[in-house]
Amino acid sequence: EGELELWAALDPIARLEALLVAEDALSDDFRAVVTAAADAAAAELRAECIALADPPPLSIFDHVYAGPHSRIDEQRAGYSRYLDSFEGSQP
Repeated sequence: EGELELWAALDPIARLEALLVAEDALSDDFRAVVTAAADAAAAELRAECIALADPPPLSIFDHVYAGPHSRIDEQRAGYSRYLDSFEGSQP
């Protein structure tokens, strides 16, 4: 809990808000407008993320390295075998 409080105190948005309040540069009306706009943007982003199609399972190995890498190839093959082990076992 102490670590959470430490990082909350370092939040740049909260720090800017505190500065603007201290300098009497942030009215309640403007704060409400900004909060409403931020909430709307966050809701839209969440909705779009939820609507995204699930990526193919093996795509987790794409773009890990700039070029081919034998260890990733081995892991991809192993995961592919693992996924294949479920074929036919589902109702």
